[in-house]
Amino acid sequence: MPVFAVNITSCQILNETEYDLTADITDLNSEICMKITAPMVSLNCHGHKIVGKGKAGIYSDKPMIFISNCILEGWDRGIDYEGSDMGIMKNVTISSCKTGIYLSSSSNQIIINSTIKGNDLGLYIGFSSGNRIHNNLFNNTNNVKIIGNYTHYWNTTMKKGNRIYSNGTYIGGNYWAKPDGRGYSEICSDSNTDGFCDLAYNLSQNNVDYLPLSNKYTPDLTPPKIKIISPKDNQIINSSEIEIKIQVSDSRLNYVNISAEQNGEIKKSVTITESGTSVAKLVVDKGGYYNITATAYDYAGNQNSTKITNILTPIGISKCDNLNIEGENYFLEKDITNKETGGICINIQADNIILDCRNNTIYYSAHGIITQGIHIDNKKNIIIKNCKIRGWTYGILLENSSKNTIFNSVFYNNTHGICLSSSSENKIYNNLFNNTNNVLFSGDYLQNIWNIEKQKGNRIYSNGTYIGGNYWAKPDGSGYSEICSDSNTDGFCDESYDLSKNSFSFGMGNFIYMLFTGLFLFEPPSEKNVDYLPLSNKFIPDLIPPNTTIKGIKEDGTNYTFGEWTNSSYVNITLNCSDLRSECDKTFYCIGNDTCEPDIEYSGPIQISEEGITYIRFKSIDTEGNNETTKMEMINILSTEQKILINDPVSNSYLNNYTLTINISILDNKILNYTNISIYNSTGDLVNSTISFENGTFTVNLSVFKDGIYNITATYYSIYGLTDETVSDNIVVDTVPPYIISFEVEKEYRRGEEASVVCFASDDVKGDFEVVVNLDTSTIGDKIATCTVKDDAGNNYTETRNYAVIEPICEENEKRCFGKELQVCKNYAWETIEICEYMCDSSLLKCIQKPVICNKGEKRCFGNNLQICKDNNWTTIQTCRYGCNETRLTCNPNPNPIKLPPMIIVYIVILVVIVGSILAFVYAKLFEKPTTTNLNQEFSRLETKIKRLKIQGKNVKELEKELNLAKQDVRMGLLEMAKMRINTIKKKLKKIK
Repeated sequence: MPVFAVNITSCQILNETEYDLTADITDLNSEICMKITAPMVSLNCHGHKIVGKGKAGIYSDKPMIFISNCILEGWDRGIDYEGSDMGIMKNVTISSCKTGIYLSSSSNQIIINSTIKGNDLGLYIGFSSGNRIHNNLFNNTNNVKIIGNYTHYWNTTMKKGNRIYSNGTYIGGNYWAKPDGRGYSEICSDSNTDGFCDLAYNLSQNNVDYLPLSNKYTPDLTPPKIKIISPKDNQIINSSEIEIKIQVSDSRLNYVNISAEQNGEIKKSVTITESGTSVAKLVVDKGGYYNITATAYDYAGNQNSTKITNILTPIGISKCDNLNIEGENYFLEKDITNKETGGICINIQADNIILDCRNNTIYYSAHGIITQGIHIDNKKNIIIKNCKIRGWTYGILLENSSKNTIFNSVFYNNTHGICLSSSSENKIYNNLFNNTNNVLFSGDYLQNIWNIEKQKGNRIYSNGTYIGGNYWAKPDGSGYSEICSDSNTDGFCDESYDLSKNSFSFGMGNFIYMLFTGLFLFEPPSEKNVDYLPLSNKFIPDLIPPNTTIKGIKEDGTNYTFGEWTNSSYVNITLNCSDLRSECDKTFYCIGNDTCEPDIEYSGPIQISEEGITYIRFKSIDTEGNNETTKMEMINILSTEQKILINDPVSNSYLNNYTLTINISILDNKILNYTNISIYNSTGDLVNSTISFENGTFTVNLSVFKDGIYNITATYYSIYGLTDETVSDNIVVDTVPPYIISFEVEKEYRRGEEASVVCFASDDVKGDFEVVVNLDTSTIGDKIATCTVKDDAGNNYTETRNYAVIEPICEENEKRCFGKELQVCKNYAWETIEICEYMCDSSLLKCIQKPVICNKGEKRCFGNNLQICKDNNWTTIQTCRYGCNETRLTCNPNPNPIKLPPMIIVYIVILVVIVGSILAFVYAKLFEKPTTTNLNQEFSRLETKIKRLKIQGKNVKELEKELNLAKQDVRMGLLEMAKMRINTIKKKLKKIK
């Protein structure tokens, strides 16, 4: 077994553990390229291709085969497994195969992150089970074929990941496409645009993609909305089980985490996944204050949190005990009976404690000297509620304690119901006192609160629906609440109850205070301890319902008279409730028809702005539950807002049909009677019309009888006589197409040439039209050019012309020398890019500079000629008869004139003539201008020589190319250039020989 992967570059048998493909493979001869003959083989292609046309690109019948990063093309089967289980294929791309992946009797395969497209069949699964296929792209003529009633898994759970295709941040199932663009993922509904189809994709029985990918994803940048409905901040929960009601909304919600935190530490948490309103329960281990946090997470990674604080849960007690945990919430689990002699039962020893007796009793059954049901010493913010306290010397004793609250409790058969010793600002209300002495003051006489404001609530004792103060009774029936006057029988005494006059006080402080205030001369002090709302036992129910009045105010601030029509855009309605005895509790109303049931609680002005007749029905309920008979008023509004709209055709439309399909929307169908639709011509004459009773959006068909310009009018008629009109004008009906005036095309174009085509057209009806010319010079051959004209109404007309595309005279960007011009081929035509000052070199294809021959003003002797340098050329300035002196650069003088005989002179003249003739002939041959005939003769001779060399096996391609260029120069009239090429060819021929 190798330690490292084996590198491969060709088709072969794989029987080692790990292979890396390091190059593309194209093998058109192999039946199978990669044949895996051992289990647990891994092939990583690293993005390289395996191309062929045989049976299979990769084949195996062994288990646990791992294929990754491979590209397979052209095979009958891209990957062929027959009896291969428990393998993995990932990041595989398969295209142009008859079957992309073929699984026969191959189960528990994993196919992920792969692209299978452009095949006849994407995936074949026969007699296999448990295969897992997700996050793949399928786009084939047929995507999947399943043989046998087996289950396969086509998606994973929705989770963060990189999609194989389409936008989105989560993966789940597969992307199902088709070459015609009608694949399930391409056409499915994705109403919340989360990148997943709304409905699952059923491939066959037992084969469902529950999370098919869609192509309609839009990024979600909006966090979820979340709200804790209950409990509220600072709420007391009378149980160790906290029930949390939340409301969360997000179209792509993932989950919500709800946690209970105490002293900065999370004690309990729970997760829910439902949108809307849900209830979760957290059971905490012990009582105390908790903060509840709910955090919602969506699938886009957005999150939002909400928090409630100081939720108090209780500690249960079942016997007399000390309550000493500040801020704790306690409750009685059952009645407590103290049979010991004396002492304190419930001793509250810390601030901010809540004690809820839950209507259980704290009872003293023995006989002691001084006993206390509940004792509070120098503490504040204590709440005691729902207690029954009896048999004690002091039901409750408060010493030096302030700002405590005692309510909903019963004190009876105690020596003193409650004792306040130097205690102030304690709130004591809705309690029943029935003791030998209900209230005892000791120490400093300080002010306390004995009632709350009158409000709805459950009384501790006696009939009635409101609470306020306490019920004061005596064992002998002479308590203040039992004998007080209640003239209106509302359940409250007519006069307040002054406890300073009706309570027992002792202690040096009270004694001195009363002494100095004239205890024995006038009444003791009042107003410090007064129950202003003592309960009575004379309540008689209120059976008279309340009365509700209604008022309407229009937009301009004036009063509205109900039942009359107004053109105000709105009317503001106010409802006012009154009751002769009780108080109004709630007012309800409904807006709709004349039989609706008032079910909306009134909280402020109601604005009515709907056009037509609106009914408002209303009633009130008082605090005693008396229901008023429902009343009703009408609000009639006629506004001037648009009520009808022509959707199509819009103004300035062009149509090519005499039948006009008119689409209309009724914007206010509540008071519609009918609609009139009419067509008028350009002179204002009525052409056609109809009446419709439809509402909403609908179409009507109306005909015209000739081309022209028309206006469409739609008029809305309401049941109240109101009309509203809308118009689509300048509708052009044009059934005749434009015509072509001139269409000119050249007979021939060079291949690749930019063609210049002229096509002029006209139209007899108002409006623009489009001219489209189609002419192609990209390929050689006979072709047809088209000119199509189309007007705004959709009418069109086409003409054709024949043309031919021939071979261009040159290839694009080719260069040549044309005389002194350096030319390049642009758009398949020669274009001069530079004119050479001296000459253009045909072999180098560039301009060359004239060589330096001499320096300006320089002289020389050239034979008998005295020459001077002008413009880089030697110019003869004198012919020396007696020779040129090269030292002095002047002509020699005549040394001794010699007189020759006449015959000698004759012979010299004859010799000069002969030599001159010979030189003239040679010059003519060397410098005569070439002609086409001469050059063609040269071409013929050169072709013969080149053919001979070719027969001998010589390489004459350069010579043939140069000869063709020379011929081309002749055709272009460049005879001098052709002559130069011929001379070059001759020189090369000599070298070959």
